[in-house]
Amino acid sequence: MPTTSGAVALGVLAGFTLGCAVSAFLRRTRGAAPAPRPPSRHGGVIRLNADKYNDYTKLHAAVWPAVLKRIYSSNIRNYTIYFEPKLSLLFSHFEYVGEDFQADMEAIGSDPITKEWWKVCEPCQTPLQWSGPVPSEGGAGQKAGDAWWAAAKEVFHCGHHAVAYAS
Repeated sequence: MPTTSGAVALGVLAGFTLGCAVSAFLRRTRGAAPAPRPPSRHGGVIRLNADKYNDYTKLHAAVWPAVLKRIYSSNIRNYTIYFEPKLSLLFSHFEYVGEDFQADMEAIGSDPITKEWWKVCEPCQTPLQWSGPVPSEGGAGQKAGDAWWAAAKEVFHCGHHAVAYAS
């Protein structure tokens, strides 16, 4: 005959076992939760005016908090900008974790503080192909192929995705 503490332990074990069985049954009948969708990766290229390197790096050493908040709110993660000095090119990369890329990009483009940030950064940059007003003034390019940051096509990815992003 089990002691009182032994009976309690058996009861806990039985309850745990029953809980595991119910949980396994529910997973089988309801289906497992879908795996999280991997982020989409985006790259871009633009020229950095050679005489603006110091200005540009100082700006990006202290990006305005409201700009960072807008980027995050628009589901962009792991946003990085690299500089290649021989060609004076900036290369950007970010991962998008949202559901509506176009709407999120429009939210960034219509944000007044982000537009002010762009106004400060635009004199440092020369797009590979652009015509018309600059983005901070509502410009979207006037010719086919115009892009302030030219989209870079991904040609390789090792296949490993980030597994989590902090909220």
